[in-house]
Amino acid sequence: MWAMDKTKSLSEITAENIIEWRKKRGYTSQKLADLAGVSRQTIHNIEHLITPTPSIETVMNIADALNVPLDFLVKDDLSAKVKAAYDLIKLYDRQLVAEAPKSYKIKKKKTA
Repeated sequence: MWAMDKTKSLSEITAENIIEWRKKRGYTSQKLADLAGVSRQTIHNIEHLITPTPSIETVMNIADALNVPLDFLVKDDLSAKVKAAYDLIKLYDRQLVAEAPKSYKIKKKKTA
């Protein structure tokens, strides 16, 4: 018997990716909702396909809250390696910013 290849809808792809990134970030639905400026019910409805087509504005707000490009939420063809590399770069950037004040000292000019 041939296996049928079911093409995922944009809503399914978006829901799966939001769940994946929310869990990677360690966010609850409520935390993500707060960061994205939407209700927890909105996050729940998107993740459980109750809202079949969330607005682009809502998905953009969620992407911002998750600190990922919009493409990471709406595309199904991004490889795990690309996603992992993106996370590593973001982590490295945060470490650099956190360490910057320690490594760069501002010298005060002596006044006469």
